[in-house]
Amino acid sequence: MKYTPRGGEVRVKARVLELGQGIEITVSDTGTGISKQDLARLGKPFEQVENAETRAKEGTGLGLALVKSLAQMHGGSAVLDSVLGEGTTVTVRLPHAAVDAKGERLNTGNVVPFKAA
Repeated sequence: MKYTPRGGEVRVKARVLELGQGIEITVSDTGTGISKQDLARLGKPFEQVENAETRAKEGTGLGLALVKSLAQMHGGSAVLDSVLGEGTTVTVRLPHAAVDAKGERLNTGNVVPFKAA
């Protein structure tokens, strides 16, 4: 939100994917966007894009790294797509059921799979 100008939009969408494929959460904005060369660095802890606008806003550079790490820890993924001057979209996909560090489904009796409403 801090990189979306007044009057811009931030949208959050969630949807259930095809049977057994999990859920997808998408957050998109009409903010400043990120250049292609900077996209590769983001998602690593403490990495931030350096330009006049970002220097004016405080931050640690942990947000995207945490999203990516937490998604992977749950057997999912996080993908960042952006166009400089147009906005950014982060797409997180998570499985329906708990998985281990290798992405294999846990075989425990107390795991309740996510169910669509």
